[in-house]
Amino acid sequence: MPKSILEQIAKEINKEIKKELEPKPQPKPKPPVAPPPSAKITLPAYKKAIFLASVEGDEFPKDNYPSSMEKLIGEDLRQLHRQLIDEELLAKPTISQILASYKNSDLKEMLAAKGIKGSNNKEEMIQSLVESLSADEMLHLSKGNHTLALSPKGMKYIDKYGDYVYLYKKESRYKTDVDEYAMYVKSYPDKGTYEILKQINKDHMKDVKGDLSKMALNEAAKANIYEDEMKETGKNKTKEIVNANMKYIYYSLNDSSELEKAIRGMEKGEKIQPPAMEDFFTNTLLKTIDTYREEIGNYDFNNLPEENTLPYCICPKHMLFEILKDYLHNPKPNIMQYNKMINDSKMRTLQMMSAPHPKGPRK
Repeated sequence: MPKSILEQIAKEINKEIKKELEPKPQPKPKPPVAPPPSAKITLPAYKKAIFLASVEGDEFPKDNYPSSMEKLIGEDLRQLHRQLIDEELLAKPTISQILASYKNSDLKEMLAAKGIKGSNNKEEMIQSLVESLSADEMLHLSKGNHTLALSPKGMKYIDKYGDYVYLYKKESRYKTDVDEYAMYVKSYPDKGTYEILKQINKDHMKDVKGDLSKMALNEAAKANIYEDEMKETGKNKTKEIVNANMKYIYYSLNDSSELEKAIRGMEKGEKIQPPAMEDFFTNTLLKTIDTYREEIGNYDFNNLPEENTLPYCICPKHMLFEILKDYLHNPKPNIMQYNKMINDSKMRTLQMMSAPHPKGPRK
């Protein structure tokens, strides 16, 4: 091969090697992409109002919200907290609100440092401090405080949905919840809070008819509704309260669900025992009598359902009447005797329920 060709090949190879050895230009770094903004949490207005009422005065950020609140909202509560701040429903507290979180002893010390005598009236001490604090001292208090307060806008928001906030605190007392209440508000826009609660209770009673345990709880809830309505409106609802309480007592005493559990235990070889009354008499029945002695003394027992409408009649009307009459007129009522009367009746009912059916096993 001619020398000129070899030189040409060597030159080409050297060129390729040199090209490989040259540093390659680095690609320019891409500018960082901002994360997409968090999606705005959309909640029914009444739930937002309940959350607002629950977080007022709390520190933020807060890590441990009540599980009931998480269940109600079902969202990232910390994000919702920030969102409420952005919407100006929550705000930094005023100096007066910050001072209100202090103990009286702390306020007295702060006043003493300024040569002002403290008092036992917290509002007066707060007012004295607000008037005497310098701008720097106020700034220092604000910087060291991490609580949040309702803004005027937030207060109006809660007022607008005040019935939901009220109900949320009393759900267990009325045996309903804010979501169910919200549905009824849409169905009955012209009814007030207590009328809607009564309607819910009435519909619940239709759904549980025949289940004395649930019927008893619904009557207790109805009594609570009437009691709270009477306190708030001043209307006399004593008759309705007593009637609901009497039905609650009557259904509770005739509830055979515990006896059915006892029968299942007996089938496993356990001894037949009537379920204990626990503190039912002292904490429920007699407490009701003591509160409404006169009304119960004149109570018309025809308001109670007939015994033949109950699955099993453990405590007939005449027995309940005898217990109430004795308690109302006996200076030293024998509560142990009342318990014995009911438990003996429960035992008789239990034996009747567990007896073999003449035509074969019970279905």
